[in-house]
Amino acid sequence: MKKVLFNIGFCFSIVILLVSMTLSLSVYAENVHHNPITLKLINLLKDHPEIKTMLERSLAEAKKINPDPETNPAQSLPELFNYLDQAVEKLPDTHIKSDIHYLTFLADQPLPELKSKGLFKNSLQYYPPFASWMREFAIVRGEFLNSEKSWNAKIYREFYNDPRFGLQKNWYEDPSNWKTWNQFF
Repeated sequence: MKKVLFNIGFCFSIVILLVSMTLSLSVYAENVHHNPITLKLINLLKDHPEIKTMLERSLAEAKKINPDPETNPAQSLPELFNYLDQAVEKLPDTHIKSDIHYLTFLADQPLPELKSKGLFKNSLQYYPPFASWMREFAIVRGEFLNSEKSWNAKIYREFYNDPRFGLQKNWYEDPSNWKTWNQFF
């Protein structure tokens, strides 16, 4: 009888372990649809579970500050991965500041476990492995903004019609010189 109970307990433990592993890895289950820079982050989180934990905590802190999913769409890791997939090649619009600073907002939440690490600030954006990934993301985003895919007549009209940019005042060179977002900006 003890042997049967032991075997049942052992089997139950194995099932619980497998379910736990499956649930903890489910965030990575659909990698085939992510772009390369998002996959780099996913792999970083796989290789450094402590960064995954800190990123989840940072997202939770950001959600406390801004719980609105319209203006803070990345409130969980799967949502962050989806956001990154779109953001890396997002066409520019007149909400430049939110585009540029949103990822920084998510990664700049104070984390107690980073307090004694000698960082400029105890947030993920200054933690070397994550900071390196953020730089890579910025480079990839910049490469897109240097490509002709980042600029078109619709984008030009949106900025032209926004008086904050002063395009109607002839402050700029001829718009025909702009083939990419970075040439304009």
